Amino acid sequence: MDLESTLRDGRQYLNAHAATGCDCPCCGQRVKIYKRKPYAPPVAALCHLYRQHEYAHIPGLVRKHGLPISASADFSKLRFWGLVEELDDIRADGSPRNGYWRITPKGRKFVRGEITIPKYRLFLSGIDLGVPEDSPQLGIREALGSQFDYLEILRVDPELF
Repeated sequence: MDLESTLRDGRQYLNAHAATGCDCPCCGQRVKIYKRKPYAPPVAALCHLYRQHEYAHIPGLVRKHGLPISASADFSKLRFWGLVEELDDIRADGSPRNGYWRITPKGRKFVRGEITIPKYRLFLSGIDLGVPEDSPQLGIREALGSQFDYLEILRVDPELF
């Protein structure tokens, strides 16, 4: 871009190139739209959270059940699918990140296999851009994959499901 270019020109350039990645012509920052899906460790943590009816400290829940640390690190992303909500509380140090989450009614239905969710969401610099038009649906068992046994996590009678 040159000095005669407008912000509209910059936006058009980004719209045309952000899916594959590019440098912003206005500020030079790397810009890329990422396609993300909920993956197995955070979904396994969601299943463990299902058995609780109050807010739970997710790092503690992850440790208690021997899940990979990534289950805790990426658990908060499940909020973009409407599966969890964070406790609205500020820590003593002023941070809003308190680690306490609870499962939503939609999250409960997902864990029980009553609903599916869009498999993918698009993100740009941490901003949720929504669901791509071509996103397939994702069920709980597919989200857990072969890494976790659904019935073992929930410790339920398979005849109930």
